[in-house]
Amino acid sequence: YVFAQDTDAKLYAIPYESMLANTIDLEATYIARLENIYQDLAYNYDDGKLYGLYTSTDNNGYPISELFTINLKGQYYDPDQYVDVMPYQEDWAQQRGGVYALGLAIDTAGSVYIMGTNYDGDTETMTETAHLWKASMEEKWGSVMLGAFQDMGDTGLSMDYLQSMTWNHNDGKLYWARFAPNGTFTMVSELVEVNPETAACTVLGKLSTETCGLMAPLTDETAEKE
Repeated sequence: YVFAQDTDAKLYAIPYESMLANTIDLEATYIARLENIYQDLAYNYDDGKLYGLYTSTDNNGYPISELFTINLKGQYYDPDQYVDVMPYQEDWAQQRGGVYALGLAIDTAGSVYIMGTNYDGDTETMTETAHLWKASMEEKWGSVMLGAFQDMGDTGLSMDYLQSMTWNHNDGKLYWARFAPNGTFTMVSELVEVNPETAACTVLGKLSTETCGLMAPLTDETAEKE
């Protein structure tokens, strides 16, 4: 399935075959109305959860990027938290203050990447170019959890409006569907490969418009490994 959300917070599970055939009956794939409207979604093959990126501003007007998990397993009892988890329940997982992130991706090991502009405390303005941030799974207090986000570097590229990222599990690479102003009346839309360790970018080609859901379907060989 391909998971998608609209501006009314409705979550859809679209059969991949329908995507290929361009025969999507969106209302027939509706599964739940979520509490948050997410900027980007990504599935984590390491823990079997869907993650959503929620970007806003705090009480002081500073940007904040929050990560939530969305339960796809139906109702179950969580013995670690001593609570029942409801279907499609959204739980806070991690956040990064001072970052206005617009793109989300998760690699095979469960590390989470977000792409966004940063608040610069020295100039008290947002950076003009996007930075790549990474949070890895860490063992703490006898359990494995998501660690703090670390700045991997400056991409040197601007961003605005709708964006999306994805980790291609077939080739082990990170991709970004970038969209940004390119002058007073023009915009740039392009597919970019991002080095996950340095944030260095390679433009691969042009896109026609904003991309709100970038994905890389698994090959049969890769699917057997996940």
